[in-house]
Amino acid sequence: MGKQKQRPGMIAVLAVFNVIVGAIFMLAAFAAPPGLEAALRFGVGALAVVVGLGLFRLQAWARYVAVGGYVLNIIVSLAETNIIGVIIAAAILAYLLISEDVKAAFAREPLASPVAVGATVEGSR
Repeated sequence: MGKQKQRPGMIAVLAVFNVIVGAIFMLAAFAAPPGLEAALRFGVGALAVVVGLGLFRLQAWARYVAVGGYVLNIIVSLAETNIIGVIIAAAILAYLLISEDVKAAFAREPLASPVAVGATVEGSR
């Protein structure tokens, strides 16, 4: 068994944030007229909830999807000239990519050694 991974506090905050915002998006889909906009709101919301749960469980795939989401957030914020949105998304993106605590928390467990159990390594007798 491996050592228990430590969840950085900020990852827990981002995970909860994703779940809450995702749920709001999903609820907002029901307020939109039926069609593409409603479907997109619901889909983005569902994805945010799933990613939030994955971040909370320290799943490596969730970190990758979150990074992609924040890159898209920056692009959309730039297109809308939302400087505050760009700054916030860029700060979160930098944290996800640069923080050593985050890298360690989402690191995959090393695979077992290919040496068979019970085998001796040459020179170890």
